[in-house]
Amino acid sequence: MNSAVYQKILKENVRLSVHDLKLKRTWVLQQDNDPKHTSKSTSEWLKKNKMKTLEWPSQCPHLNPIEMLWHDLEKAVHARKPSNMAELQQFCKDKDELTVVDGIIMKGHKAVTPQSLHKEYIYTVHRGHP
Repeated sequence: MNSAVYQKILKENVRLSVHDLKLKRTWVLQQDNDPKHTSKSTSEWLKKNKMKTLEWPSQCPHLNPIEMLWHDLEKAVHARKPSNMAELQQFCKDKDELTVVDGIIMKGHKAVTPQSLHKEYIYTVHRGHP
C-alpha cells in the first residue's frame, strides 16, 4: 500500500465511521508512523480534509495496541496450527468474521481493538484532550 491508496481508504471510510459512531467534531485520527501515514502528500491531504491526528511516538510497543493484538492472534493461530491458507482463512471466519487487510485486523469495515486494551487505548487516545 502507498500513500495514495491509504488516502483513498481514509476518504472512503473515515467520515462514514465518524458519522456511524456519532463522534461529531471531537474525534482524532490515530495512526502510527508508517511512511504512508507520514508522507508529505498524506499530511497535506489530512490538513486539506481537516482531520486532526494524534501525535504518536515511533516504535513504542506500549502505546501500539495492534502489536499486542498481533501477539494474541499469533498465539491463537499457533494453537490452531493451520497448515495452509484455506485453514487460516477458516480460522479468521471462526473468530467472529475477522479478516486481515493490509496488516489491520478488521471485523466488517471496523478495525478491532482487543477488550483487554480498551482502557489503555482510550486513555492514550484521550490523554491531553478535554
